[in-house]
Amino acid sequence: MAVWVSALSRDVIVTAYAEAAARVLVEQDPRIADRPPEQAAGRFREWLADVSRRWLRAGSPDRARNSGLPAGNYGDQGRLGNGE
Repeated sequence: MAVWVSALSRDVIVTAYAEAAARVLVEQDPRIADRPPEQAAGRFREWLADVSRRWLRAGSPDRARNSGLPAGNYGDQGRLGNGE
């Protein structure tokens, strides 16, 4: 799975995470697409923290400061890290 998120603003990021949640979490939560974007995006982040596959989220530090989100994260078998 690949998800590309344009980090133009916090709202864009939340919307992209919510859309990703609707694709990957529909079996676990058939109503995920009906949930508020912030809630669905949070569920996607929880899924990333628990998933056993590797993943990477990279972003611009400048954009991250403006969005309130960290600049980068990685996941390795369920660990949610800050890329340090």
